[in-house]
Amino acid sequence: MRILYVEAVPAAHAVWPRNVGIDGLRASRRLGITSIVATGNREFYGSSLDGLVDVWYSCDTTSAEAVAKAAQAAGADLVFSWVDAFVPVAAQAAELLGLERVANSRSPACVRDKSEVRRRLDSCGVRNARWEVIDLRSGAVHAGAGAPEPLRGTVGYPAVIKPVDGTGGRDVLHVPDAAAFAAACAAHLNRADYGHHVVPAHRMICEELLDGELVSVEGMAINGLIEIWGYTDRRHTGQPAYVEIGFAFAGSAFTPTLDDYARQVVKALGYSNGCFHMEIVLTADGPVLVEFNPRIASGIYQCIDLATGRSTLEEMLRGLYDISAGVLPPPAVAACRTYLLAPDDGVLMGVAGIAEARSLPGVTEVSVKTSATLLPGAADRRIGYVQAVGATRAQSRAMTEAAIALLTPILAPGR
Repeated sequence: MRILYVEAVPAAHAVWPRNVGIDGLRASRRLGITSIVATGNREFYGSSLDGLVDVWYSCDTTSAEAVAKAAQAAGADLVFSWVDAFVPVAAQAAELLGLERVANSRSPACVRDKSEVRRRLDSCGVRNARWEVIDLRSGAVHAGAGAPEPLRGTVGYPAVIKPVDGTGGRDVLHVPDAAAFAAACAAHLNRADYGHHVVPAHRMICEELLDGELVSVEGMAINGLIEIWGYTDRRHTGQPAYVEIGFAFAGSAFTPTLDDYARQVVKALGYSNGCFHMEIVLTADGPVLVEFNPRIASGIYQCIDLATGRSTLEEMLRGLYDISAGVLPPPAVAACRTYLLAPDDGVLMGVAGIAEARSLPGVTEVSVKTSATLLPGAADRRIGYVQAVGATRAQSRAMTEAAIALLTPILAPGR
């Protein structure tokens, strides 16, 4: 078995000692898969993946045609990516190679345009947020079903604005008024790339601000059958940037209608094979999709592994080959991750108290970024995290918080 991975590590995750790219390649190694990584940015990886990548193949990874040719030249059986920006490229390349079962290339979930998911939900009559798309270069406005008259390019204030092709929460902002909207658009126009030479389209989707608890549904589709692995509560910094600061996974749903709604979304999108990570707000009218990600949930997959005792990445890889995959045992426990936040600006020199935090009952991992510089006004102040297991989400979260309390970031003045 030979898989061509389109890039290996999300650019934003490289500063974490453990990430989906590293863990995924380790899972490949355990399953005896030959790992070929196509990259347009070999220098980015350095020696970080030594011993995990069998073959490096340099090509334009933003081009499906180039990736398909690379797969043929390398003798790969499959083409795949767990990196948001390259999931559509891998899907299109797989279709070019006749690998239609794993391609999903005709699903709006697998294009670099979040508005296509909104448009499909509208056309299928699935509960949806009001939305519009703003082309920042032309000023054109394209409204979705049920959207009110645009107010200077939004669905009405307050709203949430994000790039149609964004990844990792970049440039996602709460905009309470026209001034905040204009500032958010200007800031995104100044973004040159998302990493790995991926250039923004500079189109923004504006969505109504949903009122309710943010959760996510984790699972996998196998030949059109939908397996739901469990449900994750989400903690974030709130307005304006919504930076995630913790999550807890378990097998219990938050509302009786959540499971059915998630299945409606997967079916409406025609997403037939692969993992999914579906973010949803539980509104007074019922669950409403925030975002559908056609990939395994970064970070959360580690909590799923802890709760089920199985490797989700191995299940995902088996699923690519259709080898009795996708069905995990029900979660026996809950698992939580809580992030350590830097209290001040500066350069991260280390964290004191790691050994003490690791010794606490239930704690399974304490991890710190390999490097970080906290600039004044930076919304993302995450420099480490703690993971722990417990009987419930609340218990596992309490264990992580007890460990976080023992950690002291050491920061030097910024240079």
